[in-house]
Amino acid sequence: MTTLVFGSCMMYDGKNGMPVWTDALAHRPDWLLLGGDNVYLDFFPNLGAPARWSVDKFAAELFDRYREQFQTRSLRALVNTIPAGQVIGTWDDHDFCWNNCYGADTEDSVPQKRRIARVMFHHYFEALNTRPLPATLPTLPLTVDALLQHPYADKETYRAFDLDPFRVLVCDGRYYRERWDGPGTTNTASLLGAAQEAWLLNEIALAKRPLLLMSGSTLTGASDQAWDYYTDFYVNRLQPALKNKVALYLGGDIHKSRLHQHRGTKTTEAVSSAVRVPFTSRRYGVVDFDAQEAKIFLYRRGEVDASGILNLGTGKLATQMPEESTLSAQRAAAQKRAAVSKIRSRT
Repeated sequence: MTTLVFGSCMMYDGKNGMPVWTDALAHRPDWLLLGGDNVYLDFFPNLGAPARWSVDKFAAELFDRYREQFQTRSLRALVNTIPAGQVIGTWDDHDFCWNNCYGADTEDSVPQKRRIARVMFHHYFEALNTRPLPATLPTLPLTVDALLQHPYADKETYRAFDLDPFRVLVCDGRYYRERWDGPGTTNTASLLGAAQEAWLLNEIALAKRPLLLMSGSTLTGASDQAWDYYTDFYVNRLQPALKNKVALYLGGDIHKSRLHQHRGTKTTEAVSSAVRVPFTSRRYGVVDFDAQEAKIFLYRRGEVDASGILNLGTGKLATQMPEESTLSAQRAAAQKRAAVSKIRSRT
């Protein structure tokens, strides 16, 4: 059995120390998947402020956010238990540039800022996968010229790898995202960019095993921030590609938990976001899996909010809303067993 923890929306909290990571540590995960908004460059009431910053200020502010997050004791304790190379991430709007931003835009110095954001992203995850974990986030030359010429500025954030029994596809829903202001119901704008879309569809077509897709956005139901808003891509190319594939999609962004299977498909969407942002509730997800099935648990304030068992052969999802209980290392395991027992009793 392999265990992964996933979550998104992680605003640094120096005062309270983000105890959600201590909750997550109780599951003894083998993998940690960070699904975007890994730091917050902007938040209410200053949404969009980085659009007005100079490129120099943007670079300095983003590095400071990553540096603060890297110092979080509970996060470091969790990361230190996970092997190097098994802390995986993607990004979303707040750690990419700013709220609801579009990476294909040309105004507000986006072409430069998105390259700098890519350098910072790779630098942060490189440090998270260094053992022993550095005491502080290693420094970078923060001049604009140095950052724009850094090798990481040209390194894609999307990639694929095998995590038995899954083929994992980590997607970048920000860098190439186009704005859509046109009329009608068919959005022909690009979400992933031509090269990434071709890569994704090719990976899906070639896959001989269940798929685990990861993105900062949701697949559906988040208006212009979700994948299904890009209707030409989603309806005409992605859905047909996934039609006969068993797929588990892990998303974030919306500060809610969601677990459901899309009707007429074998695609299950699990969303867990708001690890820690103001006014939210310590949400994260856990997936325990082997060759036959994936058991999915979505937590809120240390209690199971939703759970399900995904059959990796048939793609069938069985779900159950278990009773709440207090989380501890021992009770986390008991809570999972109780949820699984209830699900199995219904199927």
